[in-house]
Amino acid sequence: MAWRAELFGWKAYYDAEAVGYHERGWKTSGRSGKAMFIKRISYINRYKMIYKNEPSRTLLLTLLNSLPYEIAAHGYSLLKEPKLLGAWPSFFAQRAALKRKRRYIQERVKLAGE
Repeated sequence: MAWRAELFGWKAYYDAEAVGYHERGWKTSGRSGKAMFIKRISYINRYKMIYKNEPSRTLLLTLLNSLPYEIAAHGYSLLKEPKLLGAWPSFFAQRAALKRKRRYIQERVKLAGE
């Protein structure tokens, strides 16, 4: 959310007394306590976020810079949680909607920059 807000030209401020809560709560039961469909959603949402938010002019550089992490993360997934990779069909099934959302976001970014 902060990434998109920044893209749209919003400003953020630090408040040392602010408290935030995350509904999903990975810390309470750990990763092993989560259902596979929740893990898949969490996993694939990272790629959806990059696809929708990263400007075209920096997309290739971002992908190249993140390549070592991606190789390590997918290696881990293949060894420890291969069922995570089953989330990819949902990405491709939603690609048309993601593309529309990307177009909307990138147009708003251009307007925020003017």
